[in-house]
Amino acid sequence: GLFDKPWLAIIPLCFMGGGDAITGLIRSKVYGREVKGNWGSVGMLITCLILAYFIQPYWIGAIGAVTAVVAEKYTKTTKYIDDNLSIPLSSAFVMALLYIYFG
Repeated sequence: GLFDKPWLAIIPLCFMGGGDAITGLIRSKVYGREVKGNWGSVGMLITCLILAYFIQPYWIGAIGAVTAVVAEKYTKTTKYIDDNLSIPLSSAFVMALLYIYFG
């Protein structure tokens, strides 16, 4: 079952922590302000794909990494939800579904 797969909780949180941090660093250096630009997303994708390497099968982690980047790119920070919530929830949800059906 899913409850004996600790990576399903740990990796999405690492996507958020590591990937979002790299995104912020890249955006501040490239754009000089907080903007959802493409270079930050590329940096996050590379970081998340490296983290996804520790998931078997790798393709589930890779799709989870892409999901995390899409969630970060298109989540608008509001009073009720921001990317710190949407990144781990969306990537964990997608990876769980893929693991259930194909893993």
